Amino acid sequence: MRGRRKNWRDMTRGQRIGVALTGAVQMALLAAAQRSISRTPDAMIRGKKAMWRAASFINFFGPLSYFIFGRRREAALRGSIFMALAAEVLLAEELRESVLEG
Repeated sequence: MRGRRKNWRDMTRGQRIGVALTGAVQMALLAAAQRSISRTPDAMIRGKKAMWRAASFINFFGPLSYFIFGRRREAALRGSIFMALAAEVLLAEELRESVLEG
């Protein structure tokens, strides 16, 4: 036998906070995906923008799928902290090699 579905009033304070945080994260991912789709040129997105816009409305899976599979690598890396760190590591390696040589 199936249990009765919980109403908001039936939830504990912790459960309410969990539901609210989950919803906030989901909305933030949706907004980030929609904004990225708008600002990214067509050539930097795999597939059609309209398809990714529609897919981004599917809970967490849509926006995450867009960020993982929908953007071409150059668009995903552009402006990321990882790109800056990678450049810094390469510069440090070049500096170390030049010091060792000279």
